[in-house]
Amino acid sequence: MIRRIARGNDEGSIVMAMLAIVVVTGLLTPGLATILSSHLAARHDVAFESALSGAERGLDELVAQAKANPTATAFSPITGTAGTGTTYSASATAVSGGWLVDATGTATNAGHTVTRHIQATVSIGDLLSVPLFGKTGLDLGTTGASAVDRYDSNLSSDVCTTSGTPASMSDSDTRMCTHAAQPFGAAVTDGPLTMRYADLSSMSGVSVFNAPAPGFIDPDATGRCAGDSTVQTVCGTQIATHHERLDFPLSSVCSQGIGAGTMAYTGTTALAANAVYSFTDVTMNATAIANLMNIPGSQIIICFNGALTIPAGLSLNSTLKCSPVTNPSCAPSRYNPRPPSTLLLISTSGGASNPSVNLGAGSGSETSLSAVIYAPNADCTSNGHVDVYGLLVCGSVTAHSGVDVHYDTEIDQLSTTAGFDRPVTVSGWREQ
Repeated sequence: MIRRIARGNDEGSIVMAMLAIVVVTGLLTPGLATILSSHLAARHDVAFESALSGAERGLDELVAQAKANPTATAFSPITGTAGTGTTYSASATAVSGGWLVDATGTATNAGHTVTRHIQATVSIGDLLSVPLFGKTGLDLGTTGASAVDRYDSNLSSDVCTTSGTPASMSDSDTRMCTHAAQPFGAAVTDGPLTMRYADLSSMSGVSVFNAPAPGFIDPDATGRCAGDSTVQTVCGTQIATHHERLDFPLSSVCSQGIGAGTMAYTGTTALAANAVYSFTDVTMNATAIANLMNIPGSQIIICFNGALTIPAGLSLNSTLKCSPVTNPSCAPSRYNPRPPSTLLLISTSGGASNPSVNLGAGSGSETSLSAVIYAPNADCTSNGHVDVYGLLVCGSVTAHSGVDVHYDTEIDQLSTTAGFDRPVTVSGWREQ
């Protein structure tokens, strides 16, 4: 007799097992999808960051080339690797005042590839192209007149009043009779700006660098407009603002100066022309540069690591334009500035010794001098109104009675003849 085996219980178990599998599978599938998605996102993120790092490395390498050779007429494209799976390339296209650098980085991580493309503008500046600069502040006061105009001493160094009447460089608030093609120059600061609104028309432009980005608080961004309420109102419009800094490094021209920077100079003896001197404190007068008139086209470079003092009432580094002795209509005598490139006054201090430049020390009467004053870490102050025929670059400028800077375009040549570097700045970083 054949015995039948009941299977009812087994069939029910199979159904339950199948149901359990379906439920577990339903639960695991979203989890597995999430894990897979996270894994893919992680691979993308790694490749995304690596690609940017590669692009920035290419950008940095071309910027380094520009800093090493700022006068180059072209830069060859570069390629390279930045770690496992990351490559980069960069090229530079000449634009006005510098280069447009285009860099690309490509990164592959676990078979996932990302490419990122960035650009930035590399500007090649000229340390001696800004006539008036105060790094930590530019305070021209709110009472005395200030101006920045431009001329070419190869054409004319004749001085006039603001109305155009012939004048002497010793007169207050003068203008050059014959202006350069660009008649006015710029005043710039990385810090607070104080000036009269009325003087904006006597400058080609006034710029505030190191200004904070709108809507952000940055204690290190010191650039701003202060003083005159109208000046504050036009800050960012008539007065240009920039977020980057404008830096002026020390010049290397003083490294072999006579005196080795260990003694003071009081101006009691005449300095030989066509030489470089290096002192601690310096007091300038007519005796100091008397030999400049003996050799046509001669130059004296005076470097200092302490204080520079220009006594009040001087017309330093001048030449006689006309005299009543030879021209009865010329009374009193009139003086023109010698080319400013004949007298360079350069601070070598890194700032630790609190260097200073005192213009018009003493009575507070009008002071004028023809010189290139390059003191990027010095506090420059004036006592009374000052006319500088040349250039004034300082750590700070305080001229409450006003200052006029008359920039000679021949100063441009000193960037290649007197050991002044050309600054390289990077701005406008953007991802394409």
